[in-house]
Amino acid sequence: MIIENGQAFLFNPRPKKPPIYVGGAAPHAVDRAIKYGDGWLPMGRLEKLKPQIKLYKERSLSENGRTGEVITFISLDETDLAAARGRLEEYESAGVDRVILGRPYETADDWAPTFELLQKLRD
Repeated sequence: MIIENGQAFLFNPRPKKPPIYVGGAAPHAVDRAIKYGDGWLPMGRLEKLKPQIKLYKERSLSENGRTGEVITFISLDETDLAAARGRLEEYESAGVDRVILGRPYETADDWAPTFELLQKLRD
């Protein structure tokens, strides 16, 4: 219980703190993510990130006793289900735990093909 201005406040239940993801792809970004974050959010081409993802996973496990999560941004070709599935598998095999899907749009309706693709990938 916390007393503030003579009034008692009880903050229960205490929600779990949200994870903190540290961004960037420079070598010092990996150091910051390991030291301060719960995960790493690198940006860049997957081919360049693969060695850094491996390094991040290994170091976060040895220094923090747990493997930090890796999240990054991607775009998918909504017209080719096999290509989209292959791209997601490529990111997964590189050690990426989650992706944030992005695409250009002007209206919410512009996302309809992306939602349809995601539904097909899920099925």
